[in-house]
Amino acid sequence: MDLIYENMALLIQRCTISVFVLLLVNILIGIWMVGGAIPSLIYYGLAFLSPSFIVPFTFLLCVIMSLFTGTSFGSIATMGVALYGVGISIGVPAPLIVGAIVSGAFFGDKMSPMSDTTNLAAATTGTPLYSHVHSMLYTTLPAAILSLILYTFLGIQHTDSTYSSATVNRIMTVLSKSFDIQIICIIPLLLLILSFLKLHVMIAMSVTLIVSILFAVVIQDVPFSLFESCVVSGYLSHSGYFLVDEILSRGGIAASVSSISIVYFSAAMGGALQACRILDVFKDTLLRLIHSGTSLVLSTLAFCYLMVCITGNQMLGIVIPGIALTPLYDRLHISRWVLSRSLEDASTIGVPLIPWSAAFAFISSTLDADMSYIPYAFLCYLVPMFSVLYAVTGLAVWHTENKVDKPT
Repeated sequence: MDLIYENMALLIQRCTISVFVLLLVNILIGIWMVGGAIPSLIYYGLAFLSPSFIVPFTFLLCVIMSLFTGTSFGSIATMGVALYGVGISIGVPAPLIVGAIVSGAFFGDKMSPMSDTTNLAAATTGTPLYSHVHSMLYTTLPAAILSLILYTFLGIQHTDSTYSSATVNRIMTVLSKSFDIQIICIIPLLLLILSFLKLHVMIAMSVTLIVSILFAVVIQDVPFSLFESCVVSGYLSHSGYFLVDEILSRGGIAASVSSISIVYFSAAMGGALQACRILDVFKDTLLRLIHSGTSLVLSTLAFCYLMVCITGNQMLGIVIPGIALTPLYDRLHISRWVLSRSLEDASTIGVPLIPWSAAFAFISSTLDADMSYIPYAFLCYLVPMFSVLYAVTGLAVWHTENKVDKPT
């Protein structure tokens, strides 16, 4: 029994940084709203973006944001929230715009050197970080290109022509009356690129928070007494126009409570399953079925999906299969590059498709989304499809000699 408690406590402890990041993200949303950062981005988005291309533009911007920050949650809660507001304002179906946001945000969560899952997969398999990133390009880049094509096609097809320019003009007018709209208001959003300089994410977000408060005070003349309510309960818009109020009323610590609960619950459950050795049954079954490189990669993907479905946690979907299957990759002389890539092709990119996962809880609470976005998260389906294709054809499934983890 003590072992179960120890495992649960260990995995909960590993989630601490992620929880603090989640809290900071929701605090930042409230500050960015009251400080005019996100309203300004929405305003300029409405002014310059073509309704027909808002969906692929959303995907690309979330890709860039997530690559810079290494966090899908942060990208969804910042760039995603802003572009969601722009998209629904001009008539794009909510499931489609949310699907584009999720695909773009999880692209960077998977590929960025600053991402926790990227570093975790590399560390678990003993693969050099940038070798791991290089390996993932084979499955992720073509999947991203195909996703962009699909979002472009659907964006053109599904733009609602019933949304007139009068609606857009009204939203812009309400925003300009409620905030001092300036291009410099967007600067606090861009400060998250500090993470790209390999600054610790907590430090980068703390600096961003301080600068965001200063901008809110100087540009929007926000009294300090208002920040307390924004931090705790988020920003509440009272513009008088329901669509603007629905878009802008977000953020605060209270908005992160449900997501944090799921993070801790899934970590505790995973620790208990590990301690009880229940997961070893699945591992041993897979080991008996594996006899080739193709079956090994396919089994890795299946094992990862099984862990993510059971625990709702992408970290466990990386760590448990990674530790269990590394010796088998060495035994069959298949590069660990392939293993580390496969772990992320399934676990990192698959978790937003699981309705009981922490990722889904965050997406639904941040963007007011339901399961209807899942069919439109194209990247989450296309990446594992390319992984399966390579496993079957043998392309990009490198072999090693003498267990040296270097493709030949």
